[in-house]
Amino acid sequence: MVHQALTTPELVRMIVDEAGSGWPGWSLDLPTLLSLALVCRVFHEPALDNLWFHQNGLHNVVNCLPTELWKMTNDASGRLVQTLRAPTRPTTQQDWERFDFYARRVGVLQFNSNGVVGRRRRPVPGQLTEKLFRWLFSSRPSHQLLPSLSSLYWTELIPLEYSDSVHLLIGRRLSELYIRPAWTAGITAFHAIHTTLLHLPQCSPGVRKLEVDMPLDRDPVLHSIPGKALMSLKRLEILTLRSASPVTFDILAELSALPDLMTLTLSEFNYRQAVVNDMGVGHAASTTLFRALKSLRLSASSMTDIDTVLSACRFVQLQQIFLTSKYAFDESKTLGSVLQSVHECCSNATLETVEIFDGTSADPDEDSADVTQPITAASFRHLYDFHHLRSFILNTENCIVLDDDAVHEMAMSWPHLECLQLFSSPKYPWRIPTATTLEGLAHLARYCPLLSTLIFDVDTSNAVVSPDVKPGGGYCNRVLRTIGCFRSPVSGDPAQIGAFLYAIFPNLEAINEEEEIEMDDSWEPVVGTIEVLRIASQWEKKYGAPPTD
Repeated sequence: MVHQALTTPELVRMIVDEAGSGWPGWSLDLPTLLSLALVCRVFHEPALDNLWFHQNGLHNVVNCLPTELWKMTNDASGRLVQTLRAPTRPTTQQDWERFDFYARRVGVLQFNSNGVVGRRRRPVPGQLTEKLFRWLFSSRPSHQLLPSLSSLYWTELIPLEYSDSVHLLIGRRLSELYIRPAWTAGITAFHAIHTTLLHLPQCSPGVRKLEVDMPLDRDPVLHSIPGKALMSLKRLEILTLRSASPVTFDILAELSALPDLMTLTLSEFNYRQAVVNDMGVGHAASTTLFRALKSLRLSASSMTDIDTVLSACRFVQLQQIFLTSKYAFDESKTLGSVLQSVHECCSNATLETVEIFDGTSADPDEDSADVTQPITAASFRHLYDFHHLRSFILNTENCIVLDDDAVHEMAMSWPHLECLQLFSSPKYPWRIPTATTLEGLAHLARYCPLLSTLIFDVDTSNAVVSPDVKPGGGYCNRVLRTIGCFRSPVSGDPAQIGAFLYAIFPNLEAINEEEEIEMDDSWEPVVGTIEVLRIASQWEKKYGAPPTD
């Protein structure tokens, strides 16, 4: 007899979900789910739903058809594939009953040749041939093959033979669509993708997440963004577009009209045309207002292109902004001008995260200190009105020049700061007379009590700790545990430097511990000093101070 508790569907679902939900990236305990499906009728349906929810290809559901309709064979390259047998009779409803029983449970479909399902790796028994794939739809043209499909990964792993027909899988319950065709896909496939985007509002009006990643060497006209169609996706919350086609002012305006759009990523576009219409007439007096957007990612060849988009938009609810360019700042678009645009287009009451990466295509071994403009405190002042800022990351080819007074002003402006990473590629920035010293780090310890991540180059040549003067005025940050000073070698007394850092960051455990960055051995004695001071402090708290003569 079934326990009364198991009559609650929510409780049964929680029990079954403990064995895995079937979402991509989640672990799936297949033996447990199989046992649940067989041991009790209460668990039968929920366990089957989880077992079939995420499918890597269509071979499992095809296996549910009578074997007289399909067979396993080897293709020209020796791969094991499923192909269609020559039908000897028309199919009947009975032939499809078992197929439909399991197909209606499929919620996520992707094609992965490696056979990765959740955290388990299983061999894929074989993909479908083009003939079999097309037959599945032609046999019942008015029937939705996977009626519960909510997520479709239309990627380069889909066999080219039928990549132009994948759109037939899209139905009204689809909420997530990822499109990333192979570079070798034919024109027919790209036309099918474009047509799918045009008809997406009618086929799948409930789409919440859309990611379109087109090869960048393709015809921009073929890959033009169907802005009118996107504007009709009223439930869209997350949109990622990467294509060779330019972003026009009209497209930005259409995207801003989406009422629920909260996350927008525009990557690799020609931003120079962002505020120019099809006739070449500028919209200098127009401003696009995004009312709901909370996260924005822009990447382009240069910051000049990105700044063009920022200058044309306003974001009243934006919390996060991520900017990436392939080339370093130049004289026309310095960090200061970009941050000024951020200041003008974002609300200082909501913005919490600013991340900027420039010069991502530069040679990491090139010393660019002599060929780029230095970044000074004047550039950062454009962000000082964002008093709710929690994370600021700048990774640049330009040399960052900040003295202790500049760091003091920065620290006082951002009392909620949790992450500060200022990474400058040029070597030896501390040789500049106005470089930040350890006294500058003391300002961060005093005014940023939540700071937990710090990457900051510092001049350590004048570290002094005396019994009469406490470093940082006695203020300390007990949250910070690691510091990155990747371009700053120790140039003073390691014992004095260690004592200073321990005084302002008493829970500091490691310096320069990033594995992918070549470390400077000169910091090892400093870390050793900090560890000795920590042990001595713990001893004193436990046993008291040692007697003095």
